[in-house]
Amino acid sequence: MHYSWKPELLEHSRRYLWRSQFLPLISRDLRLKPGISVMEIGCGTGYLTRILAKGLKGKGKVVGVDITLQVLNAAKELVKYEGLSKMIEFVRGNAYDLPLKSESADLVVCQSLLNNLDNPLRALKEMARVARRGGTVGAIESDDDSKIYYDPIDERGNELAGLQKKAVADGAKLVSNHDRRIGRKLPSLLRMIGMSDVQAQGYVWMDPTYDSDLSSRQKRDYYKTDLELKTTMQQNDLQRRKWMLAGGLSEDITKECDKLSFNNLEKLASELAEFDGETAVKAEMAFVVTGRKPSESRATRSPSTGSGL
Repeated sequence: MHYSWKPELLEHSRRYLWRSQFLPLISRDLRLKPGISVMEIGCGTGYLTRILAKGLKGKGKVVGVDITLQVLNAAKELVKYEGLSKMIEFVRGNAYDLPLKSESADLVVCQSLLNNLDNPLRALKEMARVARRGGTVGAIESDDDSKIYYDPIDERGNELAGLQKKAVADGAKLVSNHDRRIGRKLPSLLRMIGMSDVQAQGYVWMDPTYDSDLSSRQKRDYYKTDLELKTTMQQNDLQRRKWMLAGGLSEDITKECDKLSFNNLEKLASELAEFDGETAVKAEMAFVVTGRKPSESRATRSPSTGSGL
C-alpha cells in the first residue's frame, strides 16, 4: 500500500464532509457511546478520530492507525491542540496487518480507506479480527457513480462531469485495482466476513456553497485552500489523469476536464464570488454501513461468491 496524500490535503478534504447536523446521526449509526473502546483504521490526520473521541464524552479511548508517519505526526499535533491527548492514541500500521490485539475494541471503523486499497476485503477481515465479539465493524465510503455535478448554464460542464466520473472509476480499477464504486458493496462485504445485523445509511456530502452555517468569507477561504492545494500537490492530479486516460478519455478531453475544475475553483475562490447567485451543485453520497461481530464464531463466506471484486 502507498498513499500520496499529504497532511494538509487530508485535513482540508475532511473539514467540510460532516456538517454539524450529521454528527448525532453518525454517532447513532456507528453505535458510539461513552465508555467504549474505538479504533479508526486509515485515520490520516485524525479528523474523524477526533469526532469519535468527542462523542465518548470523556469516557473511553480511541486508537487511530495509519501507515504514513508524516500524517500521524500531524494528527498528534492536532489532537494536542484540541486537548484530546488523554483520549486518543496513534499507532503506525498497515491495514492488511494491524499491530493490534484480536478482539480488543468495541468499535472498529474506517472512512474513505477501502476505495484506496487493492484488497479491501482483506482489510475488512483485519478490522473484524480486532473487534470484540458483539462489537461493531463500520465503514464510511463514497461511490463515484453517486457524484453529481450540475449547472443549468453550463451544459458542456455537465457532460464532462459525467464522462469524468465514469472514466476515473473505470481507470482506477484498471490501473490501481482500486474500487471507486465500493460504497454500494459494503453491506455484502460485511456479510461476507461474517458480520450480522448489517445496517446501512446514506448521507449527501456537498461542497460548502450551500452550507447556511458558513459565511461567504469561510466559503471563499475553503475554495482558496482547495485551489492552492490543487496547484501545489501535483501527484494526486497525475494519478487521477492516469485513471481518466485508462478509463477511456482522450488526452484532449482529460485536459478539458482539468480546465473546468480549475476554472470553477478559481471563480469560487475569487473575492467577487457571490454564493447567493451560484447555480452549480456538486455532491456525492456517503454510505455508512455497520455490522456486528457475532458472539460465537461462525464460518466466513468464500470471497469468490458475489463480491464482484
